[in-house]
Order: sequence, then structure tokens, then C-alpha cells
Amino acid sequence: MFEYNENLKQKDHIKKYYQCRHMHYLILNDMINNSDFDVTKELNKNVGYLLEEIDNKKSLNIGLDLRDPIDTQVFIELCVYPNFPDFDCLTKIYLDNKKYRNKDKINFLKAMDSSILSFFKIVSTSSDGYVELEDLITNKTYKIIDIALSSNVDQNIIMFSRLINIEGIWFKTGLYLFRDDNKKVLKYIDKLKNKKKHNLTIILDLYNIYRKEGVNLVVNNIK
Repeated sequence: MFEYNENLKQKDHIKKYYQCRHMHYLILNDMINNSDFDVTKELNKNVGYLLEEIDNKKSLNIGLDLRDPIDTQVFIELCVYPNFPDFDCLTKIYLDNKKYRNKDKINFLKAMDSSILSFFKIVSTSSDGYVELEDLITNKTYKIIDIALSSNVDQNIIMFSRLINIEGIWFKTGLYLFRDDNKKVLKYIDKLKNKKKHNLTIILDLYNIYRKEGVNLVVNNIK
């Protein structure tokens, strides 16, 4: 069980971490509530290519319920980040249209634009809030800050998450959290090592697995 260490709040890297998370929340809130982004229209631009790539063609028939936290997070992933070539995501739209004048927000948009979406496992944790993750596709490791995850003694966890790096602070956000005994997901990861897929395809594939087969997904809340 997670036990929060109040002393961590006073550490400089944790203060910076919370500032980053809060900025992320503000930008996402602005994007989702103040845009006329049509995710269906954007998907349809590439429907032919997607039909060739996606394992289950019915994945394209997405009916997202924004009252549901999982569906809301899927919507954010589909709309906000550059997951597919020529996909006019909100991050790209905000950068191209110079939506923000604030330098910190501009830099944060750039960090979101270059974020990493992949499958990760825990390599090690520390009492000061750091977690070392290994990318299961590239085998690269990343040292992120995640207070709850750093206190998790169960390292048999695989995450499909997005890593964002802002001024040397890496933090995790994203869709899914599931254990390594899920054979279907592990088999899917093995396939990805041999066949490159765009992030958009992976998101839709995994959402289809969740919706059809009940894989355990957990939202990584942004505050």
C-alpha cells in the first residue's frame, strides 16, 4: 500500500515535479475545454492506412464516453499528442498557431510534442520519489519522478504510459496500468518489437483489448 512521505514535499525536485504536473493539467484543461478539435475527422483523414495497420478493424468505430475516466484519457491521448504522421494534434495546432505567449507554456508544449509513449516496466525505486523505468520496446531506461510508484513494492507491473521531460524532470502520464501476467498484452509487445506501429494504432489496439476483453486499465490522474 502507498504511504505518502510528507517530507518529500519540501524537496526541490518534488516541488518542481508538482509544478510540471500542474502546468500539464492547465494546458490539457485548456485544450479539451476550449477547442473544436474533431477527433473523428482527424482519424478519417488516415482511415485507409489505419485499416491496414490496426489488428481489429472495428477499433475505428470508437464511441468514447467522456463521463468515463478511461475513455476521457483515451480521448486526450488521441487528440493532444502527435501519434501519427500528418495528424493535426492539439499540441501541434497550439504550437503552429502560437496559442501561448508565455515562455514556460511554449516550452511545455514542445516537451509534450517530443514526449515518449511506450510500454515500461519498473527497474528500481527510491525513497526520494524516483523510479527507473525500462522501455520494453527499445530497452532504454528513464529516471522519472513518481511519488506513488516509487513506494510500490510490486515491480511486476507493465505500464503503457507517456513520459514527458521538462527541464530535466521526467514524469509519467497516460492510460494503462496492468500486470505482467497478461499474456495477450505481452504477446502484443513482442509483435511490436518486430513490426513498427504508430502510437495512434497502438492506442486503438489497446483500447479495443480493454473494451472487448476487460484488461485492467487504470487512469493516471493529472492534477
